[in-house]
Parts: sequence; C-alpha cells; structure tokens
Amino acid sequence: MLRHRSQQRALYSALATTYALTCHADRAKQARVAAMISNSEGKPPHPSTLDPLYRTLSLTKAITVWAAERLIAECRQRCGARGVFAVNRLLEYEGLAIVSNAAGGDNLLMALDAAKAMIGGIAYRAPQTELAEPKDMDLLDEQLWLGLAHSRERIMQAELAARIRRATDWDATPTEAWNDNIHGARDFVSVHGARLVLESMLAAVRRLPEEAAGALRPLCAFFAIEEIERGAAWLLCHELLAPEQVMAVPEQLNALCDQITPHVEVLLEAFGIPEDVLGVPISAGDHSMIVAADDAAGVPGQHIEQEPGAVAVRIP
Repeated sequence: MLRHRSQQRALYSALATTYALTCHADRAKQARVAAMISNSEGKPPHPSTLDPLYRTLSLTKAITVWAAERLIAECRQRCGARGVFAVNRLLEYEGLAIVSNAAGGDNLLMALDAAKAMIGGIAYRAPQTELAEPKDMDLLDEQLWLGLAHSRERIMQAELAARIRRATDWDATPTEAWNDNIHGARDFVSVHGARLVLESMLAAVRRLPEEAAGALRPLCAFFAIEEIERGAAWLLCHELLAPEQVMAVPEQLNALCDQITPHVEVLLEAFGIPEDVLGVPISAGDHSMIVAADDAAGVPGQHIEQEPGAVAVRIP
C-alpha cells in the first residue's frame, strides 16, 4: 500500500508530525525539569528559548492534542474497514484525543489566552530572523524553513496588534476589538506553535549521530515543507515565496517520500513501543484475530469464505 502516493503523503505526514511533536515535547519537559531543579536549589532558572515556560507548556498540550486528533483520524481512515474495528482501538485513541481537548484546561481557551498576551507584547519578543531573498532559495534549505516561520510569526503578530489598536482608536471596546480578530489570533498561535516545533525537531536532528540523522532529515524536510504548503497563500500574499516555489512543493514532497520509504521500519521501531503494549491485531498483521475477537464478544455476523491466505471478511 505504501507504493501509492495517496498513502505515502498522508502517513508520512503523520509520521513526520509525530516525530516533530515528540522532539518538542521532550524539549519542553527538559526545560520544565531544569526549572524545577533550579527552584528546589533556590537558584534563578536558566534562560530558555521556551520562556515563559508556563505558556509554552500549555501551548504544547494544545497543539499536540489538536495534531493527535487530526492524525489519528487520518490513520484510521487509511486503514479502511479495519480502522473502525473496536479491537484495533483506533476509535478509542481518537476519542481520547477529543476528550483531551478539554482535559487539563480547554485547548482553545489556553491558546487564545496565550495569543492575547503575545499580541499585546506581554513576555513575548517576536522572532527576528529575516531572509534577504527567500524567493531565490531552495525548498530544502533549512534557513528558508526557519526564516519563513520567523517572518510569518513576526508579521502576523504585528498585523494583529495594529488591527486591534485601530479598532480601539475607532471607539471599539477592547472586547469588541478582540472578538473581531479572534480567528486571526487562533491562526497566529498555531503559527507560533509550528515554529517552536520546527526548531525543536531541527535541534534534535543536529544532536544525533550521522546515521540516525540521515534517516530523520527527509522526515524533518517533509514536516517543514508541508508547513510551507499550508501557509502558501499567506506567504505569496506577503511576497515571501515565489509562485514557482509553491508549484514545486508537490514534486518535492514526492521526492521526499521516496527518501523516507527505505527508513520507515527503522523510524517506527525507534519509538520503542513493545508489541504487547499495542496489543492490536492490525499492528501485527493478524487479521484473523479481529474475527476471533468479534466471536468472543458475541458480535453477530457471518464469514465469507475466500481463497486460502485471503483475509476473512465479516459482514454484520
């Protein structure tokens, strides 16, 4: 199935995003532990690029849950009928992601609270990296990825702050001005989160031995170029990309798929999740367990006899 581009693009996107979020979550946890140690020793915390840490931790929870909900749904759909069998637990994981939107603090409210503070310049300094000629750069250039992420976040913050100021200057109340820009604020905080995640993934790749880094670089490029693709309209409107660069994105993602494919097994094994923890037939390729589990649960239905070696199908 992974020979098909439709499967590759969806599943490699999920894999790349999962790796990127894992790198960022690890970085945030390390910063949190370092802050706790400093606090216990009565010392001031070491400055971190994730400061203020309380804001970054809440946003990490929000962007991780949003991504998990989207990626689990995508992976479930890519599994076909087997994706909805209860024994494979994909629906359970999807439900857990949905519930996690409100658990431990509502994601949207935390994100909007963070956006309001950053737009107002509270404990926030916009990234300053600015590219001289981004339209002439290669899509595989890390400096282009970071430069576009920084520029987009900086410009969005400045534009939102200016719109809110203009609204209040024209007699709108602060609540009215904020309400009219709330969707832009939600987009801004997503762009801010994507920039932090990209920086975390790039930093993690740089620390790896060359063999491991070689397997992860195409995945990192896939994540970064997909982010560029999502923001392509905005980047074109602000003249930060050339139309030719945007039109080259699909071909570049296909090329990255070909580079990722030989490393897929290694990349999956690197998560170190034991099979007995997963405990689902779809991960082991044992589809007969699905029918057996239905039988044990008393699910009515009938088997369709197939050729030897074919997957048994069960119709309720």
